[in-house]
Amino acid sequence: MSKQKTRSTVKYIVDIVTPVYGGAEFLQGLAESLDQYDAGVAYQWIIVDDATPEDRGKAELRPVLTALKERPHTIVYECQINGGFAKANNLGASKGRAEFILMLNSDTRITHDNWLKIMVDDLSNPALGIVGAKLLFFPDSTDPRRPAGTIQHAGVGFNIHGNPYHVCSTWPADHPTVNQRRVMRCVTGACLLTRRRLWRRIGGLDEVYGAGNFEDVEYCVRSFIMGKGILYEPDVTLYHYAGGSGNSQTARRNHEIFQLRNRDYIVWDDWRYY
Repeated sequence: MSKQKTRSTVKYIVDIVTPVYGGAEFLQGLAESLDQYDAGVAYQWIIVDDATPEDRGKAELRPVLTALKERPHTIVYECQINGGFAKANNLGASKGRAEFILMLNSDTRITHDNWLKIMVDDLSNPALGIVGAKLLFFPDSTDPRRPAGTIQHAGVGFNIHGNPYHVCSTWPADHPTVNQRRVMRCVTGACLLTRRRLWRRIGGLDEVYGAGNFEDVEYCVRSFIMGKGILYEPDVTLYHYAGGSGNSQTARRNHEIFQLRNRDYIVWDDWRYY
């Protein structure tokens, strides 16, 4: 008889949604870090394999997913058709019922206890709708574009042309500026906590963006329009590889869509310490 996980009676506070498209080693590393550090609140981990093809490492990913299916409080969905980052997140979020939804990329690593509780506690403030974390490039990085241990994300701002960018990118992790809580216009979807109620009001991530880029920025803009602030929380620190595809044709297309739809709502670099 095959082994089946018993249905948990735990009341989950957070549904963590992680889309996957290849990257078996990254996913395994994230799983190990989730096990290593106490999140501080009860969560369910929902992994969505966005139809990883064989030429993107499906063979390596398959045994990792099989093992994770046996992990407590973890659900794995394997899509038959690739739908892109937004669709995968929306699918994962729809499978949970927790009060909060955390978008968490597979190429991230947890670094300390109570990381999720801090973010949840931040959202006890009804003026806020979204919380993002301080993200660092991996400590063993030898890539000059990703200097080891430096800032990958400390909030997202807009320049005078209305283009979003990662503020303080590659700054030292201990710099005073990146270690102050700030209300921002946006934070990255690599680690973004929001209320399910707000997620439903906005309609989740807009799937018009397809394969990815700008759907998380637009979600933040929509939250701002609805009067819900976006907080950068430096007391929560994760590592993030941040592969990115900023020069791709898809990214350029999505940038044009974002500008046409949101340029009247963009306020550039209005930082407020919180």
